[in-house]
Amino acid sequence: MILSRFLVYTFLSALAAATPFTKEPRSRDIQPIREAYPGIFWDDALLQCGDEGFDILVEATRMALEVVTFRIDGPIWELPAWNRYFIGLGGKGGWESSELKGRTFVDIRHNIKQVGMFPRNGKPSRGGPFKRTKQVTYRCKEPELTNRCAQDPSSGGYWRGPTAYTQNPSLTGDGWEIVFCPRFFREDRIRYINRITDGPRLPHTEISRLISYEYAIIHEWMHVDIFGYLFHIEDVVAAVPFHAAQRIYGDSLCHKFAWINLDTIGGPDTGGVNFKTAMNADNYAWFFIYNWFHHKWNWDSNGAFTRRKRLVERDEEPEPYNDLSDTVMDTDIDINKFIIPVNCHVSGNDYRNARCDYVAGDYDDFVKELHEPFYTRKGCVLSAECHLSFGNYAVDPKCTCTCDDEITPLRDPRCEGFAGSLPTPPRT
Repeated sequence: MILSRFLVYTFLSALAAATPFTKEPRSRDIQPIREAYPGIFWDDALLQCGDEGFDILVEATRMALEVVTFRIDGPIWELPAWNRYFIGLGGKGGWESSELKGRTFVDIRHNIKQVGMFPRNGKPSRGGPFKRTKQVTYRCKEPELTNRCAQDPSSGGYWRGPTAYTQNPSLTGDGWEIVFCPRFFREDRIRYINRITDGPRLPHTEISRLISYEYAIIHEWMHVDIFGYLFHIEDVVAAVPFHAAQRIYGDSLCHKFAWINLDTIGGPDTGGVNFKTAMNADNYAWFFIYNWFHHKWNWDSNGAFTRRKRLVERDEEPEPYNDLSDTVMDTDIDINKFIIPVNCHVSGNDYRNARCDYVAGDYDDFVKELHEPFYTRKGCVLSAECHLSFGNYAVDPKCTCTCDDEITPLRDPRCEGFAGSLPTPPRT
């Protein structure tokens, strides 16, 4: 474990000396990267993205994982970022005001936890490397007959089309894929999030200007079902006050979409939260980004919607997508999708204290495999009882680990991957 971390550190330290984009990648050992992020298939990116592009993806993935796990332990519903993009718990029509909203509240928290776990853990397979069909592939070359990426900016210097987009297995045959367009690497306003943080401090009203590689990656991660989400998270198309129906994309529209049921934004006060935010990828992405900057720059906003003069807070231009292939109309969202995930433990209506176990891969596959043994990263076999925790997030007493055909104590590092936690050993 210590050696692996050292190799990853050594690899990432070399990013500062990254070479320009080249047609042929230099010879390099990326095994430390594969081991650090087994949920991602890296080989296509190595061949297609050039040395500098590959280095950007590695570093941005590392930082994206830091962003999605940054200060979200504890009651995340008290965070200003949660209030901005999902709305806090209390009040009329709040998350605890109905069973549907309570279930959806658990779903959102479950998704927020899952996105920070899959890239580092993935889904181990039997006695061998991680399978590509159970990973998300990074690539820079568009599939044949696909032309969604702009290769250069317009004559006026403006980019059109997506920075990246996600393709599902039915289109690829090789599992989930994220295609990174030239715009992702070449648009001047896109930077590493930690480089932005190290620069001049900006107020929260400038959040829409803070575009990073990590934001683009997190948005695409939210579309990838094998991260373990209960349902497919899409880009919702909806109308909010003073805006025609369009893709809910960008800080301003995501913020208004969350607060659409309150008269503070000019609509009818139907009371409380908009549970359909659970389906919109960009609400999650901006939640993580806002939370990062709020803590790094000590913003004083509580995330609530307030009317501001145009000169103080601008509505950013929506991302100029060239199609609506991965969208859902808000009127077509099936509320029957919002259920308590089988891997989440909820006592009665105590939605706040729900505890959720890790889903290794697609949620529907996870449910089908609950009664089957599964594998650890070290090739050991965990019994079916190890899928779910027991009681107050403890490991199930019936959970067993077998390594090299021998029953092995769960405390053995080779057995890592079971749900729940072991009892604290007595002090000697």
